[in-house]
Amino acid sequence: MNEYIKKLEALDKDDSVELISNGSEEHAIELIKMLLTNAKKNVNIISSKLSLYGNLAVIEALKIALENGVVIKLLLDNYKNSDINKENMFLKTCKEHKNCTVKTYSQQLKAHIITRDGKAFRYCEKLGSNTAVASFNYPSAVKNADEKVFGEDGIFSNAPSFS
Repeated sequence: MNEYIKKLEALDKDDSVELISNGSEEHAIELIKMLLTNAKKNVNIISSKLSLYGNLAVIEALKIALENGVVIKLLLDNYKNSDINKENMFLKTCKEHKNCTVKTYSQQLKAHIITRDGKAFRYCEKLGSNTAVASFNYPSAVKNADEKVFGEDGIFSNAPSFS
């Protein structure tokens, strides 16, 4: 795991365009932590269950991002069929902070995505799987998700707030 973390740190520091696979829960958590901790402006997240986000290290990374003034947008998709734990600490921490907005969407979106600062992302198309790809510098991929879902006329802007 240390080698994987060192590789992620180097790729993030170098603003690398290299695609990274992360095929385990541990890899996914390390990548999500890094995306949150090193955010400068914004992080956008689409998730149904927040299963990877209940990890204490991920919650600490969220707190760091929020303390640094990062704006977080979280869209809980497939919400009408969701069995999301409303006591999830990531969700509670996010809801309690002014820089974080949580909304719901009744339909299942194609994938689970986290984007950072308009260029870094983690994309998991196979729901219920930790098999995903990521990059620290792939603005065209991030732009597509950010505009369609989180943009001014995107799903997020019209979605109801989480209660």
